[in-house]
Amino acid sequence: MAERHGVVFDETVQVIRPTMLDGSVAELLDAELGSPALEIIRRYSSAGTSVYGASPSSSLSLRAEMTL
Repeated sequence: MAERHGVVFDETVQVIRPTMLDGSVAELLDAELGSPALEIIRRYSSAGTSVYGASPSSSLSLRAEMTL
């Protein structure tokens, strides 16, 4: 993002939650209305100010590791 847009982010928060497809999204995905789906929102902040929020594209990935 820094190279493309000149903005350096200091925090990223991602929220993933279950949802059901509404009519317009179901049509775009060629899926049935009400099909289960995951809504993914990623918010970027720079200097404490939210600067961008979007669903990740196919070029983004998430890796989570947990140690108990």
